[in-house]
Amino acid sequence: MTVETKKFETVPREVQAVQVTRKNMDALIEEYGGEIRETEIRGDRGGVPHIHMENVDNPLNDRQKKCFAGDWIVIMNGKVKFYTNKSFKFKFRSVAPKRQKPDFKAMAGQATAPLKIDEAGKIEREVAVTINDQPEALLVIDTSSDMVVE
Repeated sequence: MTVETKKFETVPREVQAVQVTRKNMDALIEEYGGEIRETEIRGDRGGVPHIHMENVDNPLNDRQKKCFAGDWIVIMNGKVKFYTNKSFKFKFRSVAPKRQKPDFKAMAGQATAPLKIDEAGKIEREVAVTINDQPEALLVIDTSSDMVVE
């Protein structure tokens, strides 16, 4: 008998994350708990400071309770988890801020050349406008198409 498999991918979910630095450790402890400890390293260079937290989400070993400078704190479903920089970059990608759909009716009064919109929401003529004095918001609207403002 032949077994047929199908490809699946994990469902993307947004998380909040912050990369740990030596400068923000105190603020992160204040926000998420834990304490600063030092890990012994080889040689006479002294210890390396890190955030130690016993109540991280599902730690598989002692290292997953430690967050060094360069590591990441991830808040997922209200729970805290630590990731090394390498594992964080492998598992997560940055999410671009969601852009809002322009509200042309609200912006019509703010335009340097106000739009003329009929009751059906159609633009009655071709106009070029600069919105909120932003040149990148320059719009050229061609009324030869059936564009309707929602």
